[in-house]
Amino acid sequence: MDIASKQAAHAAPGQYNGFALQPVRFCHHLLTAPPGALVPLEHLDDVALHYPDGSVLLEQCKSGPRQNPVPDRTADLWKTFALAWRVPTRTGKLVQALDEARSEDEVASVDAKAGRLV
Repeated sequence: MDIASKQAAHAAPGQYNGFALQPVRFCHHLLTAPPGALVPLEHLDDVALHYPDGSVLLEQCKSGPRQNPVPDRTADLWKTFALAWRVPTRTGKLVQALDEARSEDEVASVDAKAGRLV
């Protein structure tokens, strides 16, 4: 008995490809990053690269099974830009100290200072 099948109304293959690209890009950055760089996965963005000089590269992993996933008029492209522009920058001595902390002891020290201010 032949049963006609309907095309699914979701984009799971494209979404899966985007998720599957994240560890690939993560490994690429781990292998090519300069000494002292940090490469988190799913922290600030899909993949990020924190350079020793304090600059950060944020990377979105997008994939489309049949078409260009980021043409000029695609909603996903503009949502990605909106997320990047919406994040407000925060400054201050404690914020900077926490950002520059590189060990558990340094983080604990900043945390203790913050606790005394509250």
